[in-house]
Amino acid sequence: MPDTFDAIIVIYNPISTNNAIAKAEAFRDNAKAKGITVEMYPTNHAGHAAEMATEIVAQYNHPLIVSVSGDGGYNELINGVMLAKKDTNKTPVVAIIGAGNANDHKRTTRDAPLTELILAHDVKPLDLLHIKTKAIDRFAHSYIGLGITPEVAVELNQHKLNRFLEALIVVRSFARFKPFTIVHDGEEHLYSSLLFANIPAMAKIVKLDTEQNELNDGKFEIISFDYHGKLHLLWELLRSVIFGNAKSPQAQTYTFTTTNVTPVQLDGEIETLHENTQVTVTAVKDAIYSLY
Repeated sequence: MPDTFDAIIVIYNPISTNNAIAKAEAFRDNAKAKGITVEMYPTNHAGHAAEMATEIVAQYNHPLIVSVSGDGGYNELINGVMLAKKDTNKTPVVAIIGAGNANDHKRTTRDAPLTELILAHDVKPLDLLHIKTKAIDRFAHSYIGLGITPEVAVELNQHKLNRFLEALIVVRSFARFKPFTIVHDGEEHLYSSLLFANIPAMAKIVKLDTEQNELNDGKFEIISFDYHGKLHLLWELLRSVIFGNAKSPQAQTYTFTTTNVTPVQLDGEIETLHENTQVTVTAVKDAIYSLY
């Protein structure tokens, strides 16, 4: 791998309500002060980040592409990069500057300033989660989830909270929730939540064992809540917010079949699983290079 980047490109939404443009410009100015040249690429429509990422990888062999966004925007960029680098020897590198409602990936993976990692060229492989059906072929950097846990986590990420408001969000989500059924290893399972996680925490709903949960170990954690009635579900949700879910089982792949139409979240981005659909979730080891 080269020890310098061909280009450093920042992709951001100029009309974001979460200061994406200010954070992108601050990063550019800070990088310039340290002798780092940054190009700014604003998006102008949904899906544009993925399109630009694909074009950047086609143009450069070893670019750094920085997403100034929340988890959803970073998901879009990563899927564009993965599509573009398929069947090539190119080595694009990705990174994120958190500027959204949900910044779980940034919050749980990096403390050092991005400029320091650029100057040190501290590039590391990063696992991705991959979901595959007949209609869906997508990657996720942090989690793939069905049911109430990702729903609550996304809601928690949108507010500055105290314990009372956290509990209120949990109760509100609990009140409108319906369980779902899947078939796994030939058996039906009724769940309120099924989550595949590649990061050690997601909002305040999922807290995992950080010694077990690593970003490039070729495994993901499985957090599942069997459905045993609404009172049991309420306890599971409150317990998760307060204590987390340490020592969850790990896997490299997990295959199941839906029994009904079921929404699925990829880093907060929504897809729909049709009924009687076989779904395979895989941990793709060292799928992409990143600064974290």
